[in-house]
Amino acid sequence: MPHTGSCLCGQTKIELNTTHTDQYTCYCTDCRQASGSALSTNILAPQEDIKITGPVKEYKAKAASGNIVTRIFCENCGSAISHKSPMFKELQALQTGNFADFAKIPITMEGNCLCGATKVVVGGDPFKDQIVCHCTDCRQTSGSAFSTNILAPQKNVTITGPVKEYNIKAASGNTVTRIFCSECGSAISHKSAVFGDAQAIQTGNFADFANIPIKTELFVKDRWSGLAPIAEATQVQSMP
Repeated sequence: MPHTGSCLCGQTKIELNTTHTDQYTCYCTDCRQASGSALSTNILAPQEDIKITGPVKEYKAKAASGNIVTRIFCENCGSAISHKSPMFKELQALQTGNFADFAKIPITMEGNCLCGATKVVVGGDPFKDQIVCHCTDCRQTSGSAFSTNILAPQKNVTITGPVKEYNIKAASGNTVTRIFCSECGSAISHKSAVFGDAQAIQTGNFADFANIPIKTELFVKDRWSGLAPIAEATQVQSMP
């Protein structure tokens, strides 16, 4: 079923001739400034399926990626309408706040591994915080001093691409299944019985999490001495 929307003043109309069942958020500085909000909500749709009419204006700016992004807004009221980037190829981003019927469509967060072959999509309610883990296994998996994660319901997680699993018994005695990209080795996710119906997702694969606060630190007993506790984060000695 096609979607129809409009800007604040109603002069700019948007018609989308494809049906969408999810949307995504972006926390990048450009999207925040273009929307005047803490984040933007968007979909990616084929350019051939999009029709925008009315008094629109374009603004081009170089994004952090180095790509030139063309942002389209209503010249009369300033509403953010859409943006294009070479990285979208034949697709175009549409701001979903201009469509009433997107209010009930789930918001997803999208990420990928280092080589780009493995994709991760997480749906459900937007995440407001993330978790740091200092355990030995997370350090060795990431090759870093700690890992950054969220816990998401498994039903809301979709991982596609050339992934491989590695099972190991953790210090807790539980078997942890670690999922990584078999092409580039990026740590993607891990599962454990202690998570119940949820699974841990490594947030370093998502640009959106750069500005989401860390509220919990796990296994702080194993934290490297050169690292200070994160301000205002709950400090947990080991796994709860």
